[in-house]
Amino acid sequence: MKKIDLEKIEIPESLEQKEKRFIELGLSKDQAIQITRSKDLQLFENLLNYRVEPRIIADIILNIKKYLEREGKKIERKNLEFVLKLLEEDKITKKAIQDVLIKGRVKGLEKIKGDELREMVEKYKKKFGTNAQKEIMKDFGKRVDSKEVLDLLC
Repeated sequence: MKKIDLEKIEIPESLEQKEKRFIELGLSKDQAIQITRSKDLQLFENLLNYRVEPRIIADIILNIKKYLEREGKKIERKNLEFVLKLLEEDKITKKAIQDVLIKGRVKGLEKIKGDELREMVEKYKKKFGTNAQKEIMKDFGKRVDSKEVLDLLC
């Protein structure tokens, strides 16, 4: 009779262990619980390979994907991978995620950054003074990172 080496047997991670691991990755307790009980648990774990904050990935799956599917838009893994790659490459902002998923393209939603953003902030600062951030966000909300705009205004 063959002897079983108990040290080589791997026990699957429990839901509680997954929740704890997800919280350590930066998810809220609520997000961790929802993800571990979601039909998209495996999808979430696969998407963690992207250099995007895990809480953003969880938000996309738990909120944006769920909302769009309720509205009749089928969101496949390749769509999510496309958006995460754009985020990873700093080509879109978090606010543009839903629009990119709906339209399936980036045109008109590209992130404004670097010199282009600096020049725009300077122009708006001269024109609107203390209201510059409000006007920038009104005109370019989904294309600019509000923190980056604020940093440039200060």
